[in-house]
Amino acid sequence: ESWIDRVRSVSGEVITVAPACHIRGAEAALEIDRVRIGDERDIVLRPQLKWVWEAVPDGGYAGFSTAVEWSDDERRITTYSVNAPLSWDLDQFLVHANIGYDRVRGDGGSWRGGGAVEWPLLSRVDVIAEVFREFNVTAGRGGMRLHLAEAWSVDASYLAETTSGGLRAYTLGLNWLVDVR
Repeated sequence: ESWIDRVRSVSGEVITVAPACHIRGAEAALEIDRVRIGDERDIVLRPQLKWVWEAVPDGGYAGFSTAVEWSDDERRITTYSVNAPLSWDLDQFLVHANIGYDRVRGDGGSWRGGGAVEWPLLSRVDVIAEVFREFNVTAGRGGMRLHLAEAWSVDASYLAETTSGGLRAYTLGLNWLVDVR
């Protein structure tokens, strides 16, 4: 899976490209951000690892993810995050919840968490909605997933920050499921 994000606010812009690969129960991703705040610019690399396993019979899944953030401008790791997601398949809905912790160098840490629901509206279209908090920012996202084929889907969504109301983003994601057993 991969996604592209563009987040704009009054003070700047972040463009994200994030390819990811899921192999044998683990997902590896490398998020690359081009950050512009005023006249300052930075490239941020965020490698991520995620593991998921069946936690509860009949559709319950748990996971663990971790990520660090490398700032090209500062030439060091500036942030790390850990997260524990849970998912349940409730026949007509997929329900997701997560809790975690973010630590920013020189700025302390904060709890993260959120919830989401996926609802199959039509045979090839899912409606997706989520509310989450990370890095002391609370936001909501709504969108759709279009299933192009059995192994291909495209996500399109809109994000709005609810903390101060200044952050808005459109996201486009491409998912390609490859079975490598």
